[in-house]
Amino acid sequence: MDVWKAIISTYESEEVDVGLSFESHRSLLLKMQDQLDHNYQYSYRRIKEYASRNIFDRDTVISKYRPVRWRIERLRSLSGNNDDTKREMRKLINQISKFLFQNYSYGSLLNGELFEILRKNSPLRSRDISNLNFIVNALLVELYYAGYDLDFIKNIPELILMRLGPDKFPWGIELEGLDELSKEQYINKQCQNFSLHTVIKGIQNLLDSEQENGYVVFRINGVELIEPEEIVVDRITFYNPQRIKKMKLGKWNEDEAMKKVELFQFLPDKFKDVLPSTCNAIYPIKFRAIEKERRSIDLHRAYREINRALPWLEHISSKYSKHRKISPSIQLEQKILLKQDFSPPEVGLAGLVPIEKKVLISKDEDKEEFYFSKEFYIDNLNTEITYQKHLLDLYFELRRQQNHEWLQGYGELWSIWEVLFVQGTAEEKKQRLTEIHVKCYRKYLEERYISRTLQGLRWNLKESQMFSGEHYHYFGSRILNKIGLGEKLSKIRFNRYIDDALPNSPLLFRLKAEAIKLFETDKARFYLQVDQWIENTVNEVYLARNLHFHSKHENEFVTIRLKKDYIKLSLVSLMMILRLVKKNRRIRSFSKVVERL
Repeated sequence: MDVWKAIISTYESEEVDVGLSFESHRSLLLKMQDQLDHNYQYSYRRIKEYASRNIFDRDTVISKYRPVRWRIERLRSLSGNNDDTKREMRKLINQISKFLFQNYSYGSLLNGELFEILRKNSPLRSRDISNLNFIVNALLVELYYAGYDLDFIKNIPELILMRLGPDKFPWGIELEGLDELSKEQYINKQCQNFSLHTVIKGIQNLLDSEQENGYVVFRINGVELIEPEEIVVDRITFYNPQRIKKMKLGKWNEDEAMKKVELFQFLPDKFKDVLPSTCNAIYPIKFRAIEKERRSIDLHRAYREINRALPWLEHISSKYSKHRKISPSIQLEQKILLKQDFSPPEVGLAGLVPIEKKVLISKDEDKEEFYFSKEFYIDNLNTEITYQKHLLDLYFELRRQQNHEWLQGYGELWSIWEVLFVQGTAEEKKQRLTEIHVKCYRKYLEERYISRTLQGLRWNLKESQMFSGEHYHYFGSRILNKIGLGEKLSKIRFNRYIDDALPNSPLLFRLKAEAIKLFETDKARFYLQVDQWIENTVNEVYLARNLHFHSKHENEFVTIRLKKDYIKLSLVSLMMILRLVKKNRRIRSFSKVVERL
């Protein structure tokens, strides 16, 4: 399962890997549907672009099945931006979705393909590695869609390989109806006959298990409700937990600590002076009572909907709140999960996170804190020059997005980039922005790609950060020194001896080594992949921004896939631009800066 660890760890790292997309048939089909539902006038071109993705090529995993293959071929062949064409597009998209997600289990199809690749027990070919990359990416999407959060998903290899113990393995319906002795006998037998089939079955059990109906309760900061009755807006209920109790304590009815949970005072002693909540919001969701659930798709939606309603709460503050002027806010970590009967799930209680007291600073102080960041040369900006002021605004917005994990939408970030271009249509500005990102990211890779990649490999292998030494092969100091990944990094030694190390190396190491080889030997092909990734990322952000701006619609898969990529891309471009500005302080227009990139 090192491929799983490789992909999820690369997703979490600060570096962007253009081969990892958090993309699948499901996510692309949902985006096609979004275009027809929320961007109908311009949907034709967008759908054609999605249908052209490699995932849908006739010889690839899943798309090779005839009911999918011929419909994709038909979708790709359609021409004419008119209602008749779009009706047929919708019909084909619905038919493909029905085949993959209703007639068959998409997760089962993926697991079947995974089993066929791994059961060969032979060295993986490049085609196998490519298919594994797709299958694991697609399974990540399916597990997220099924309600698991990313922190749980990344630890699934430990779970299904029983490194956390047999009791943690996701046993399925085969245990239903068995008494404790029979369960123990069944589990012992499965452990003795542990095989690849057991691993695949564990993944499928996770996909097949049902979510619980229940509620999420968020603390709303900055509001003190005085009404003794709850306030209902659509599916959201605002209430003061000091006046109204929603949580049913049951067996914890006499537990003083549990009585404070709904008040959001489930804190260690050092936080005991935190004030109890005076406004909560409760929202119906489906969830899984797993420890530290943070980023499941339903939590995402609940957070978004409640956050969207806060301006309304602010508007009516004079009637319902003790204070005439309020500034309501919500934090993802300040939440509790309740079952359908309003009782707390016992496992879910382990995920309660203390509310840390924070020293608030003003916006001006916030800017002052960032102003002396030498990495981005922002102390050299002259904010009396309009475009340099916009560059500073861009930096602050990027850091804001980076520091707020659940900040939704790209509107503000995109708007600041756009305002740097004085003239042109929205499409023309998007094209110019793409060109800037391509130029800047190429420069960044030329300067840092080899050294940063080698540093990452040394860290992962020497310190065994990605693969625990107990279960995965990792290199000793002698091998690391030989291949140039010892105390002193050596690109020459790496290129000379890397082939000797590849047969026994983890998959991530092989993938990175092959990427370095491509960078060194065929830069045209390497940069073709990078440029395509940049173009796709900018297009996706542009579409996401427009859907949110015009239709107030967001796609969770787009958000989770794009956030890291676009922030990284924007930070790199901004860093390169600011470095150029530092050397050429007299440049008065952004267009002149772009010419010199």
